[in-house]
Amino acid sequence: MPDFTARKWCSVAIFGALLLACTAAFAGDLSDIHVNALPPDPAVQAAFTALTSVAPMAADWQPDWRYATPKAQVAATLSQSLHKLQAAAARYPDNEELQLLIGVAGTLANNVDVEGAFDSAAAALTRAHQLDVHDVRPQMLLGEIDCSAPETFVQGMNLLLGEESEYPVSRLPDEFWSAYLMCAARTDMPAHELHASAQLTALGALDASLQTLVTDAHERFVAVDPSKDYSTSQTWGANKTAAGEQFYSTACGIGIVVPGTWGVRIPGIAHGICESVFMMNSRDTAAGAQAPVILVLAQAPTLGQTLAQFAAQHNRAASRPAPVAACPADACLGFRAGVVLAGEKADLYTVVFKGATPRYPGLRFERPKAPPIANSGASGPVYYRPVAKQARLAPTLYYSVSVLTSETGKDTVLEEYKAFLSGIELDASNAAHSRN
Repeated sequence: MPDFTARKWCSVAIFGALLLACTAAFAGDLSDIHVNALPPDPAVQAAFTALTSVAPMAADWQPDWRYATPKAQVAATLSQSLHKLQAAAARYPDNEELQLLIGVAGTLANNVDVEGAFDSAAAALTRAHQLDVHDVRPQMLLGEIDCSAPETFVQGMNLLLGEESEYPVSRLPDEFWSAYLMCAARTDMPAHELHASAQLTALGALDASLQTLVTDAHERFVAVDPSKDYSTSQTWGANKTAAGEQFYSTACGIGIVVPGTWGVRIPGIAHGICESVFMMNSRDTAAGAQAPVILVLAQAPTLGQTLAQFAAQHNRAASRPAPVAACPADACLGFRAGVVLAGEKADLYTVVFKGATPRYPGLRFERPKAPPIANSGASGPVYYRPVAKQARLAPTLYYSVSVLTSETGKDTVLEEYKAFLSGIELDASNAAHSRN
């Protein structure tokens, strides 16, 4: 891992109200250390005492030193303590607590620009995790220090997301959620910021210094006006997945995985309707080469409207019930209608379902993003304002997914239609496999 203590060349950016410098902004917290589990070694105890005396001054990186004790003196104390602990680690290679202490010491030293401290902290915390993979602290602290440098923001957030998925909420301390909130802000994940703030509020630990971030995260989501049209770039994004490209929309509450060879047309939102069209690979039919089309619609229901009425609203032929190929929600309705396609008998299959707003709309689609890189010639802070995200179109949304296929090759088309439906991720509280 590269050393990030040389900060003169570092880019500085702002995501919302958060200053995203490549300097450390997390404290190496000695309260995370179980002192009784440290080796009964005088050198270790002396180093711990020395760390305690300077830790408050090295809790974060400061562009302008504000303490009476010279920064160089604090740095020397931390450097000496770090070296003593590393020497002790050679005598006690399997003591996890000692590796954790080195990680905290390295983080503190990094905050006062001790060369190599970042790497030392990361290596020690990695070793601590190897010694006890069930301990939440090593990965939590490693995620914290990774989230202190732009080059490793994404790596750090992924570590924290991994911790969240591995442990129950009761195992994650308030420090974890504070780091999670900060790192989510640095990686452009406002829904995750709101998620973390709720956890901190429940613990009674939402610090006033984080409230600005929470306010900014709320303001990132802009209400959709049903009377206005919105472009694709305003309402849709894309994620790479093993199965293909996932096109997702927080406003439309849906994520759709599409094979790389398919055609895609997503016009955005018009008159309160989300519409997207996906063209399967072309195939020979009795009427010549055709590319079966899947049409996906999403819209807020009118007062008292049923799913069947919604299906009929967009397709009058969708009146004959049919088996549901696959259901992305808790419940679905299926319809089948006979039509004529290029002079050949064909069938239109439709599946409709609904979804209610999850607690944190868009959370399931957010992925950590690296900050923009400032011009290396910039002489001062460079500010970036992230784009607004369109909020959910309506609390409840109805969805329709239709495919039109001729008799020729119908079985293959229906298998692909089934796979398409199975790959839909519904951003809804009642969605199958919902994560939020």
